[in-house]
Amino acid sequence: MTERKRLEGEQAAWFWEQEVLGSIDRQLASVVDLPRLLEIIVLHARSLTRADWIGILLYQRGSKRAQWKVIHGGGQKPDDVFHKEYVSDLLKESLDPVFIPDMREAVAQSVYQNSVFGQEGLLSVGWFPIELEGKIRGYLVAGYRKSHGFSSREIRLLGSLAEKTALTLSNTYLYENLRRHQEELEFLSSARIQAQEEERRRIATELHDGLGQILTAIKFNFEILEDTLPLKDDEARRFDNAKKLIEHAMREARDISYNLRPSILDDFGLVSALSYLAEHMCKEYHREVVFRTHGIDGRLEPQTETALYRIAQEALTNAIKHGQAAHVDIQLVGIEKVVRMIVEDDGVGFDPVAVSGRGSAYSGIGLVSMRERVRSLLGNLDIESHPGKGTTIVVEVPLTTGEQDGKDPNTAG
Repeated sequence: MTERKRLEGEQAAWFWEQEVLGSIDRQLASVVDLPRLLEIIVLHARSLTRADWIGILLYQRGSKRAQWKVIHGGGQKPDDVFHKEYVSDLLKESLDPVFIPDMREAVAQSVYQNSVFGQEGLLSVGWFPIELEGKIRGYLVAGYRKSHGFSSREIRLLGSLAEKTALTLSNTYLYENLRRHQEELEFLSSARIQAQEEERRRIATELHDGLGQILTAIKFNFEILEDTLPLKDDEARRFDNAKKLIEHAMREARDISYNLRPSILDDFGLVSALSYLAEHMCKEYHREVVFRTHGIDGRLEPQTETALYRIAQEALTNAIKHGQAAHVDIQLVGIEKVVRMIVEDDGVGFDPVAVSGRGSAYSGIGLVSMRERVRSLLGNLDIESHPGKGTTIVVEVPLTTGEQDGKDPNTAG
């Protein structure tokens, strides 16, 4: 072979290696499943080096045990778990690759026979440390069934793949932490919403049963005094003004109690509550609000009823107060295992992206609250709106039936 052909062969091999390494990087960037990622690395490692056997051994976090996560090239399944000291005694926790020409001479005969190396008949083995934050987390292991001296090319390639394995582990750990934190945030958000609703229910009850009854009693006593006392004209006018103030306070307390937590939602369910809400908004703001329902039989889960009611309430408020809508249509439909609620208005509309900014005519906080409630139910929220073309809000959540009384069985009382 001439020098030119040798150089051309080396160049072609180098280009092929770079193509394979680039392919590995692209695959690692598009996959998040750790077992699949490790499988990709092992398959390519064996292809690049022509090793008889490739495996990835990882230390279990917070434990003195190690585990083969993936192997390729063998017919035997290795022991899943063994003590970390076995590897530590053999390799001395070296941060550099360790090459053992003959595993039969490196460990006791019984250890060799019971290990994957003995089961697979591996002699020459290279251990490439998988290092994270200055600590060894495991090894990329390459084995040959005949005596084999690792070339500089093999060392370079396997070392690069060990580094990619370390990066894969780091990204996976970060992804797991992010996912766990996201789950914690969703749990806290759901718990906050439920606690908020319970507090609203408590305050609404106290306003209705406490303050409302007190105001009723005061008004009753005023009427008795008015009937029994000889009152002059100016005194009668003052009594009459006082009664009107009391009646106004009673209406305010009743409205606040209703807005905090309408008792009709707990007593009769979502369909009745939405029907009453539509009627109330018609009378309050002199707008046309139409409610229609189909396919909803009986009660839904309390959390579902509360979330859908609050979303409808927020959507109606935005449509009438901010969107200047003259007509709002609310539809509540049960379709197979899904509840779909559509709130559509003919108002001025808005930009759903820009609305999240401060100073918007619409309530960005209200839209965030909608999304939180839908997310807590594992549902979907779609908002379609354009300036001057009205707004359509579509909510879909899983259809689950609740207790007949509509109350959360986990709630006391």
